[in-house]
Amino acid sequence: MPKLMDELRRRHVFKVAIAYLVAGWLVLQVTDVVAGVIGLPDWTLKLVGFLFALGFPVVLLFSWIFEITPEGLKREKDLAGDDSARQHAGRRLNLAIALLMVMAVPLVTVQVISRGGIGALILPESAPGIQSRVDASGLALPDYDSVAVLPFVNMSADPDNEYFSDGLSEELLNLLVEVRGLRVPSRTSSFAFKGQNVELGVIGKALGVNHVLEGSVRKSGDRIRVTAQLIDVKTDAHIWSETFDRQMADIFEIQDDIAARIVAALRASLGGQGVLPERQQPTENLQAYDLYLQGLKLFGQRGDGLGAAVGLLEQAVALDPDFAAAWATLAAVRSVIWDYIPQTDKAEELEAARVAAQRALALDPQSSLATAVLANFDVLQLPFRWDSGLKRFEEGIARHPRDASLRLWFGLSLMSTGHLEEAKMQMLAAYRQDPASGINNTALGKAYMLTGELDKAVTHFNRGIALGHYESLNVLRMLYFHMGLDDRVLETYPEISGSLARQWWVALVDARADPDKVPALEQLTQTQVDPAGSAFSVTVHSCLAELGLLESYTDTIRTTYVSAPDELQGMWYPWNTALRQSPDFQSLVEELGLMELWRARGFPDLCREEAGKLVCK
Repeated sequence: MPKLMDELRRRHVFKVAIAYLVAGWLVLQVTDVVAGVIGLPDWTLKLVGFLFALGFPVVLLFSWIFEITPEGLKREKDLAGDDSARQHAGRRLNLAIALLMVMAVPLVTVQVISRGGIGALILPESAPGIQSRVDASGLALPDYDSVAVLPFVNMSADPDNEYFSDGLSEELLNLLVEVRGLRVPSRTSSFAFKGQNVELGVIGKALGVNHVLEGSVRKSGDRIRVTAQLIDVKTDAHIWSETFDRQMADIFEIQDDIAARIVAALRASLGGQGVLPERQQPTENLQAYDLYLQGLKLFGQRGDGLGAAVGLLEQAVALDPDFAAAWATLAAVRSVIWDYIPQTDKAEELEAARVAAQRALALDPQSSLATAVLANFDVLQLPFRWDSGLKRFEEGIARHPRDASLRLWFGLSLMSTGHLEEAKMQMLAAYRQDPASGINNTALGKAYMLTGELDKAVTHFNRGIALGHYESLNVLRMLYFHMGLDDRVLETYPEISGSLARQWWVALVDARADPDKVPALEQLTQTQVDPAGSAFSVTVHSCLAELGLLESYTDTIRTTYVSAPDELQGMWYPWNTALRQSPDFQSLVEELGLMELWRARGFPDLCREEAGKLVCK
């Protein structure tokens, strides 16, 4: 062994290894920055790292066989007794290592300082406040054409007409999103800036767009005035602006005119793709359309207003039974209302939602919202029809590839079935289309967590918290708990309705430190968590399982997954290896219909089948 070490030193193998590793690290840092700026895929950094790993043994073998001399590259055996050539090569390698270290040290220093110390390299800080929220997306201004439709300002004498200006903005967004070659962020992101005095450049950077459409609406009797302007966020220059004074009966014509003018203004760069698809007028009944816009606004707000939304949308379809968009929105409202208004009959609402969605698709087979509602029924309600639901999502995305909701719901379904890398790609697509959505940041954070990219997971959970999404706070604290970072678990965060109370987390941390405090945790859990399942069941059960407080994790899932479908995502949490390897796990997934799906579609990332038995890691 000593002779081998001496020979490795004599042939400069150690020096070559050091130089290669430092150079590789520098290349990875540069790739990380460049990939984010020019929008390369997420796997780019992994590919570069993989190629460097492959090259490492090759370089070591090369340094063993060859030596660099003043006369060029020579085989080692040809330098027998020529110590001067070896010394020359050694000096060159020393110089190369020194230069690489000089380049690396400032880069490391800047990263540590800018991220708040060594610990912040692993655990990024929270991003509170609207300014942090809009800056947090990290989307650079693109070179391709893109436009964000900001909510039009209500200039009517009646402030209650705001639903109309918001609805007009959303209808324009839905028209423009169908233009090939034009990227249009979804409603949640565009409306995140409503009422905020934010510079257009900041909005452009946050949403990853180079244009914004803004305007105002004044409605008076049967007359309407719409002013719209298209602005380049890089130069703040007005590309196009116009005012439309029309009868209310012309509202759809106004929408089409504005959308057509925007496409015409950008046609030079859109090329042949810049064509506004033809559409049929959604309804001839203006009263039905007005009711639809009111219901649409309440649906976007969720909460207690969903009850009123059902009434408004039912009036709309009663006035015009062929109003497909109203039927689809009614289906969407009734599919979620039970989760926001406890006194509603869940089974009754879900059946009404199914009927409304089927009616919407009969009128408009292209309806992405109705497609998503029916697909969700297949994957969230018993009996599970996994294959049918996933195919519905795929068909809907094929027709509407930029529909963020379809991507999100498809990704959540794939997360439940254990297809984690596929799920992550759908979550990324939803996030890029709607980066200021709290639920999109939460879902992407969960996808990163399930695939082991914890630093990215923490970043998106913090963004979800800043955007007010309760699940981000629950999952982030759960992640910290499983990482053993109790101080982070108990960190003070903004209070978010629907999240687990901090008191429960204090009891959880205390129970881990002192077994005598377990009864207090169990008592608190009984008062806060519905045994039949709730929105945070998966979080609670994952933490209790960590402390060994669940008699049977698989039985717990059986009890709660009908009311809490997210419970199925918990099966794939990184720390739930014992659950996946338990003797009862195969029977559980067979009951869920997952084994049948996996045999047809492919087994999940963490499991495979051997001789009819499920083997998981």
